[in-house]
Amino acid sequence: MGPWGLIGPAVAALVAMAGYGRLVALRSQVQHAWSQLEGQLQRRSDLIPRLIEAVKDSGPPESALLESVTRARQGALHARGIPARAEAENQLTQALDRLFTAAEAVSGGSADPDTGALQEELADVENQILAAGQRYNHRVMALNIRTGRFPWSLISRPTGFRPVEYFVLDERPARQ
Repeated sequence: MGPWGLIGPAVAALVAMAGYGRLVALRSQVQHAWSQLEGQLQRRSDLIPRLIEAVKDSGPPESALLESVTRARQGALHARGIPARAEAENQLTQALDRLFTAAEAVSGGSADPDTGALQEELADVENQILAAGQRYNHRVMALNIRTGRFPWSLISRPTGFRPVEYFVLDERPARQ
């Protein structure tokens, strides 16, 4: 076998190395997008104690509502795995929505300035969460397509690349 017989395997090895390098880059992008999403989720979680205090100070909210928000927050903070975290965050969003609805009913639709400012800040954070979630899911899609598509699937499975879970939040309009 002459030098031409080595060209095919050499080209295949170079393609495999380039493909593996691309998979590593995509995995890093997914990890970076997840850390950005987690940062936004943490920002929201950090606002909740202040929000609960502001709601308590502005009127007599139902203690069961405040407890449900607190429990949902704890559930989100302790959830492990992407699907469990998404479900916990959705439950937290629902609990917050119920709290705001009750607070607005008690106050006649006009929140006090502190609560209103916190609601605006929370709405901004929630918009950031949605944007970060979209970026994360976009990166996940790119990685999952690459790991599942031939010939990259020949490289991805033996090197430990597996499909990554999407982060699915309930679709709803941003809180006003």
